[in-house]
Amino acid sequence: MENEPIIVLGGGGHASVLIATLLLQGRAVLGFVDSAAPMKSIYRVKCLGDDDEIWRHRPVEVRLVNGLGSIGSNIARSQLFHRFKDKGYRFASVVHPTAIVAHDVRLSEGVQIMAAAVLQPGSQVGANCIVNTGAVIDHHCKIGAHVHVGPGATLSGQVHLAVGVHIGTGASVIQSLRIGSWSVVGAGAAVVRNVPARVTVVGLPARVLKTKMPGSTKLGLSKAGG
Repeated sequence: MENEPIIVLGGGGHASVLIATLLLQGRAVLGFVDSAAPMKSIYRVKCLGDDDEIWRHRPVEVRLVNGLGSIGSNIARSQLFHRFKDKGYRFASVVHPTAIVAHDVRLSEGVQIMAAAVLQPGSQVGANCIVNTGAVIDHHCKIGAHVHVGPGATLSGQVHLAVGVHIGTGASVIQSLRIGSWSVVGAGAAVVRNVPARVTVVGLPARVLKTKMPGSTKLGLSKAGG
């Protein structure tokens, strides 16, 4: 576990869950930054100001936690991650004590594994991902960078989520499927076939609702690490 004090980026709902988890783990939280934060403190952790407060600390002095949540698109989260990563800052991973993570699961930088999530053997989780409350990642899944697996969602074995995918609350993906980059699986959907890049799918079984979503290429994120 990293020993540097932590600054959380953001002061909304997802950030508050992360702060609660960090405090539960006994980790030192220096504060959070959010120019539009509705609260001046979260669980007695103070708002330090806007994102520019980060520059007061050298990259070797602190670790960052990406507190920006996502509903559908993960582009804003990925941009925030790269803004500071490109300047040499490091992101702490957060794993809730009640999460079950198999011993050989590979977690990349800045991963967030929330309460009661389950990650089974052989799986990989890319940088800056969220595996949210009660989500299940079964064996040998590969999850690219900047993915959000929503609360209660289930991935069966050997599923591959490409960079930037969003899996909505309670959705399920059957075994061995691939979800293309920056695609969105709507809440409660059941995915029974591969999903191409940059589309939204919904329903039982899941069908394409929208196509040609904003692509990562324009944002310089097409080669984001996984």
